[in-house]
Amino acid sequence: MYEFTHKDFLKCMENESIRKFVIEEVKKYIEKSEKEKTELDKKHDKIFKNILSDKKEAVNFINRIFKLNLKPDGIEAYDKEFIKKGGRILEADIIYKVKGKNIFFLIEHQTKNDYRMPFKILNYEIEIMRTCDVKDKVDKEGTVLAAVIHTGHDNWNAATSIREIQEDVYNKGKAVLGDIQTLGNYILEDIKNYTKNELLKSDGLLYKAMYLEKSNNTDEFIRASKEVFKVITNEEQEKMCDIIRIGLSGKIVNKEIEKFIRDLKGGVVNMLAVKEVIDAEFESYRKEGIKEGIATGRNEEKCKIAKKLLSMGYNTNNILEITGLSKEEVKKLKIRREN
Repeated sequence: MYEFTHKDFLKCMENESIRKFVIEEVKKYIEKSEKEKTELDKKHDKIFKNILSDKKEAVNFINRIFKLNLKPDGIEAYDKEFIKKGGRILEADIIYKVKGKNIFFLIEHQTKNDYRMPFKILNYEIEIMRTCDVKDKVDKEGTVLAAVIHTGHDNWNAATSIREIQEDVYNKGKAVLGDIQTLGNYILEDIKNYTKNELLKSDGLLYKAMYLEKSNNTDEFIRASKEVFKVITNEEQEKMCDIIRIGLSGKIVNKEIEKFIRDLKGGVVNMLAVKEVIDAEFESYRKEGIKEGIATGRNEEKCKIAKKLLSMGYNTNNILEITGLSKEEVKKLKIRREN
């Protein structure tokens, strides 16, 4: 992985052939991209932009891809709109900046293969570097690291840097852009590199959304949504509901979407209601002074509920939250059930 630095930016701006190259190729890319962009692409983009707008999710992805150890409060969203000459607005998907440092992370989402992606990445890198706030010699110059998330069913065969394809750019039989290896360079995170099980077990919502993207039709998407809901935390439920709404939009009517979401949330809510009833029942026993029977009976009831939840596919965290059992008790129940 080569990061795009301010030194590379200066090389680009000083080299006339590179400047022409960028202007011509990016113009071709923008014209082609605007013609091919569909409502379906925009819908999928919305899902991933929604997730990555959460700094916790963004940091989880950045650390995983670039092998870093950042914290959510260590990054900040960066203006992703750039005004080009002529008043045209160029908008990236997601850009984050490390607080107090000129280190930028550019994240693009693609639903289908795009062989001009290196040109798009380079254009964003140059615009980010133009806006990089270097006030004096004490400030460090900027660095941009780029990643592309591909969630389409097609095979990604685009180059991951301009250097890979530069020999054919002007059909001159030799490299014309010099020795800049960082032009348009990015790391590809492809949905095809993961199994459904790997995506489902990954931390955070981003890879679980990719799990949903593995679906080939509406029925598969609905089944996948049910599986995802079994393994997410209560805090993640609302955002996942928004993702499911976007994913099902246009496939089934809104009324049915909302009913499906209520049913998804109801699975957990109903079990919590059972817990409340049991707690209330044993509280009445406590007041009557039947102390020894309380502990034994209460634990037996909780174990029954836990067994039921295990059979329904709920994860350990949800079972702990609903029943109040210890991890060790749930572990024993799982072992007995498997045997």
